[in-house]
Amino acid sequence: MRLSEQKRLKRILDAAYYTYATDAFIPDDPIQVLFDYEAERDQEIAGILAATFAWGKRSIILNKLGELFTRMDHAPFEFVMEPGYRKFKALQGFKHRTFLPEDVCGFMMGLRSMYAEHGGLKQVFCAPPHFEADWIVDCSPEVWHPWSGIQHFRNLMLSNADFLPRTSKHISNPGAKASCKRLHMFLRWMVRHDSVDPGIWSDRLTPQALRCPLDVHSGRVARALGLLHRKADDALAVEELTTNLRLLHPEDPVSYDLALFGLGVSGAFSE
Repeated sequence: MRLSEQKRLKRILDAAYYTYATDAFIPDDPIQVLFDYEAERDQEIAGILAATFAWGKRSIILNKLGELFTRMDHAPFEFVMEPGYRKFKALQGFKHRTFLPEDVCGFMMGLRSMYAEHGGLKQVFCAPPHFEADWIVDCSPEVWHPWSGIQHFRNLMLSNADFLPRTSKHISNPGAKASCKRLHMFLRWMVRHDSVDPGIWSDRLTPQALRCPLDVHSGRVARALGLLHRKADDALAVEELTTNLRLLHPEDPVSYDLALFGLGVSGAFSE
């Protein structure tokens, strides 16, 4: 990418970032549930559930999250750590798209094991690399990257005895080159810190290593701008997009996720 083109794209994305990365973004986005809690573990669990449920129309997602956290008595960590039979009773009749009560309960039991046996979500996602692939840019056994954290999380969830095989479809698999959009979004929330992202893990991880969540809105705008050429929305496309965003903002490339998403949803960029 020529320097003149980099400067042009940076001007566009910087302007979009400052337009959309404001407090006004939060109320209509699943990220809002994190701000309902002060304890870090409550925020982590609220975040992973919100990201996992972030599938479909945002207003519906927010309604279902509101119902879910009401059933959890608005105490996510306490609820997750309760015995399984209490979870089944509280979640009876709950459904979101293809999430059935047994899927949600199995997911909760998997989260319980994260805290009871593995030190919590932060420890799991921040663990040393467990996953390597030749398509990962700058991948090495010594350097943490989010694909590894996601794979470690998935492996531990699937190994839990209460986690049903059918529920595995709700956790994307880097080994299958999935884009892992929702889990990259979760990591963006956890690691970045600005007017939108709370960055409660910023003491352990830095934004440089994050990958840009890729959805229909960000992908469309990125391709129109020439930041992404791969047609499939897969892991290789995520690597291509993030690599190009690093040329524009090496310290915090994923800040432009908010810019791309905002441009796409608003219709302000329709080339």
